[in-house]
Amino acid sequence: MQDQIVTADVYESCFYILRGCTLVVVEGIPVNGKINCQLKFTGDNIIEIQAEYFSGKANVNLFEFRRTYSQVCSWIQQAKKQLKHQLQQEQGGKV
Repeated sequence: MQDQIVTADVYESCFYILRGCTLVVVEGIPVNGKINCQLKFTGDNIIEIQAEYFSGKANVNLFEFRRTYSQVCSWIQQAKKQLKHQLQQEQGGKV
């Protein structure tokens, strides 16, 4: 079984993607009347990749990062929209 990491940080998510990790799910979560998102990743050496990111030694191609950032933001917006719609249906249109 591969290790799994959960984050809400877009930059961190981009780094994992650019290092070859697999995005498992983007999940909207209601928090204090707002919708936040968590992104779950797996991958070989993901714990070491996370340590590299948090140590301040992360290094990526800026052009690739920019494209990945846009894609991750799009996925997050989709997940938020989907959860908002789901919550509206469950609460009879009130969210």
